[in-house]
Amino acid sequence: MELLPPPKRQRTDAVMPAESKSAPEVHSVTVADDMPFHLTPVLSDSVVRALPVQTALVAHVCDRRQTAALVARLAAELPVPALAHLKRVRTARLDGAPALLLLIDLLENVFPTVGAAPPACDGAPRPLGRPLSDLQAALAERGVTAPLTGLGPQLYCAAVAAGRPITRRQYDQAAALWPTVFHRDLRVEASLAPPAAGPGERRRLLRWMATAAAAAAGSAGPRVGCAVVDPATDRLVAVAGDARASHRLQHAVMRAVDAVAAAQGGGVWTRAAAAQERPETGSAPTESASPTPAAPSSGAQSQPPDPEAPPPERREGGSDGPSVQRPPAGALPYLCTGYDAFVTREPCIMCAMALLHSRIGRVFYAVPRAGGALGSACKLHVADGLNHRFQVFSGLGAELCAGHADGEATNGCATDDTAS
Repeated sequence: MELLPPPKRQRTDAVMPAESKSAPEVHSVTVADDMPFHLTPVLSDSVVRALPVQTALVAHVCDRRQTAALVARLAAELPVPALAHLKRVRTARLDGAPALLLLIDLLENVFPTVGAAPPACDGAPRPLGRPLSDLQAALAERGVTAPLTGLGPQLYCAAVAAGRPITRRQYDQAAALWPTVFHRDLRVEASLAPPAAGPGERRRLLRWMATAAAAAAGSAGPRVGCAVVDPATDRLVAVAGDARASHRLQHAVMRAVDAVAAAQGGGVWTRAAAAQERPETGSAPTESASPTPAAPSSGAQSQPPDPEAPPPERREGGSDGPSVQRPPAGALPYLCTGYDAFVTREPCIMCAMALLHSRIGRVFYAVPRAGGALGSACKLHVADGLNHRFQVFSGLGAELCAGHADGEATNGCATDDTAS
């Protein structure tokens, strides 16, 4: 496979491990021509699951002229929020003849002690063996005293989908049981399949995973690497290997995010490493290749330089830290907004939360791991209650990183020596 050359020769590890004295370069990372390409979206359980089934209480509408009045009364006097995704009426066949059925409520809400067998999940109603008078008595206890005019003398039960369908597949399942309200979400539908990847896009994605794998090979701790890329310009923003041998929290992802912050004038570990590398005499450090921060993918324009402003600060980190040029204020988005992260192994909870906080756009990882927070132990990127969500894909470059799963942990503790 022919690799696309990077726009500029750059260090493959913006935060190199202490044990590594030289950094391989992006253009030297290669992948085989026949490298398999796998990309599996990691989706929320609410999207991929089959909808559970509940038993609903239904009645036969004998006088169809009363249908609108019955629906209006039930909507006002007996709303059922749990079944708001279902329509109130449907046609079916009773005793071989067409009939109109009215959805009353969940069976357990009206007759909690009725031990009716679950109805068949074929959409066909089953006789409940209870008369309409029992329904009138149960509703009277709930304040609905007026008779339900127009209903047949017997009650029925039917299988209905529990929960609102999110995908077309779930809608088809729900609609086969009972007419269902469905609003198609194109964003969700698009997430069900991996992004379209032609030969050029496959080369690009594999190349950046190979960059992360190269950083993992030189890690001072577990073999984990992370590369952060701006997909709008296809430029490397930061790349790091694991360094837990020197600091328990310096996972590859954490170091890469810190390097992105350093490129934007922040950072903690990167800044500290650069300070340690400065000669005590105060003489200027030796110049080395400095990664140019990627242009913001959010569309923001870089501010023109102020002729009266002091020259941009440069910090040299030697072999253990990045060479960073601080960009003008407002030139870059917040941390990793809109960026892609390529990680050789599924991130732990701490690293996944760092990616979420930094507003990453997409995460690609090669190898899953026990305790991983983006698909294995949990799915943090789609967890309810968090203020940011991002796309996750697994399996990319798994052959490049197959050996990186050795000795993986059985939990997601951030301080575990084998967490990612």
